Order: sequence, then structure tokens, then C-alpha cells
Amino acid sequence: MKNWSKKVIQIVLNQTIEIRHYETQADLKGLNGSKSIRGNVLVIDTNNTIYNIEVQRNLSQAIPERLRYYESRIDVSYLKEGMEYKEIPDVYILYKRSLWSQ
Repeated sequence: MKNWSKKVIQIVLNQTIEIRHYETQADLKGLNGSKSIRGNVLVIDTNNTIYNIEVQRNLSQAIPERLRYYESRIDVSYLKEGMEYKEIPDVYILYKRSLWSQ
């Protein structure tokens, strides 16, 4: 799965990456009662760029809002107290609706 994820990122974004961190079903907890997210695949490369690969089976009507929320949760998770906003890493969310959607 790790090699598959790397190939997908490289093909879709037309760039070469080296994976530093790889996690499936990454659980990013919400703060103060906010909604948590579970990323299908979370990859961080050696440049600290974050890639979240999402494959969905249902036809949710709120896809743009959902992806916007996912990116905001990733930002909050990686920007620690005392860091500058310019230190927020680049984030790419690759979204694919499953061929076997319900």
C-alpha cells in the first residue's frame, strides 16, 4: 500500500517524492468537541509536505466542504504553539470516488 500511495502521488502531481511518514486510517482528533477525521492514507514526504489520499464509497453531497474541513484539521494538527503560520506545511488532498459507489 505504501508503494501504491507513492506512485499515485507521483502520477497525479507529476513530481517525485520520498516518503518520511506513512499511516493508514490516520485519526486526527477534534478539539473542544469538534468533529474528528480519519484519513484513509496520510503521507509526509522528506520536504514535510503532507498528502492525504481519500477514497469514498458514498455519494456525499458535501464533498468540497468535507475536504476543506479535512485540510483545516490537518493544519491544526501540525501547527504547534509558538510556530509561525508560514511553517504550516503544504497539504495535498487526493480524492477519489470508488468505482463501486453506493
